[in-house]
Amino acid sequence: MPKKEKTIEICRSFSQKVSNPKNRYENMDFFASVKAEVKEADKEKVSEALDIFVQDEVTKSVCAYQLENIPETPTKLTATDFAQARTEAPAEQAKQEEANEIPPEEDKTTEEETTTVPLEEI
Repeated sequence: MPKKEKTIEICRSFSQKVSNPKNRYENMDFFASVKAEVKEADKEKVSEALDIFVQDEVTKSVCAYQLENIPETPTKLTATDFAQARTEAPAEQAKQEEANEIPPEEDKTTEEETTTVPLEEI
């Protein structure tokens, strides 16, 4: 009578929570689980494959959910648009006007004098 090969059951699961972009107070849970009965010699290889499988399944579901629920934005501001809007703000305009009122003779910038000393003297 041939000896029966020992088998084991492997179960792998993965879950991920995602917040709804349209409703901050609503979270969605995505979960996948898979089982397989395998020869004991193959347990490492199969366990890794099952783990990758469940993570991929959850990731696919999360991506599909996010694509369906991403809120539409009319236009996205660029850095240039933001800088322009900021300079047009009343507070920024007041600061700029105040800076422009300083007479040139009050602007006393000093230059520091530097002297080079030979290395032997140090």
